[in-house]
Amino acid sequence: MRAAELKRTVKKSTGEVGYFPQCNHFWKECCPRKYGKKIRCTDCPDRDWTKLKIAQIKSHLAGKDPYGNDVIGVYPLLPNGTCRFLAFDFDNHEKDAEKNDFANNGETWMEEVEAMRLICELNGIDPLVERSRSGRGAHVWIFFDKAVSASTARKFGNALLERGAETVNLKSFQYYDRMLPA
Repeated sequence: MRAAELKRTVKKSTGEVGYFPQCNHFWKECCPRKYGKKIRCTDCPDRDWTKLKIAQIKSHLAGKDPYGNDVIGVYPLLPNGTCRFLAFDFDNHEKDAEKNDFANNGETWMEEVEAMRLICELNGIDPLVERSRSGRGAHVWIFFDKAVSASTARKFGNALLERGAETVNLKSFQYYDRMLPA
C-alpha cells in the first residue's frame, strides 16, 4: 500500500475534525458521487488515491498555512493488521474541550508528556515528542524496527502507560486522550 494524501476537514455543524484520503477521480466523470450515488471512496472500483508528495510533507512540517490547509494526517494501521509505529495523544478531550480545538488549558499536560518520554527512555525506547497543531498538547511517537501486529503494539502501549506511571510516581495520565492505532 502506498501513502495516499489525506486532507483535513472540519464539520461545520459539530466542529469535528477528521482526515480523509484524496482520490484523483473525485467528482470527475467516472466518480459515482457526481451522479448522486452514495458510495464510500474506499468501496469505489474506480478509486485512484492521490499520492503523497515530498513537497506536501515539507509543507506540513513547516506549518505555515494559518488555515491548516497544509496539515496532513497519517493512520498507522497497514492492510494486514500490522503497524510500524505507535502514537500517544495528549490533547485532553474533556467536556466542552472541542470549543478549544480539543486543546489542554494550562501547562500541566507538559508534565505528563515529559513523564511518558521518561517512561520510554527508562525502557530503552527513544521516543519522538511532537507539539500538537494547537500548541497546547503533544503526541509521543514510538517507532518499531519492523511491522508488528496492531494488537501487540496496543498491549505494549497500555503496559507503558499503566506500569510506567508507577515507575515515575504518577497516579494517572489525566491529559492522555488516545493511542493510535485505535
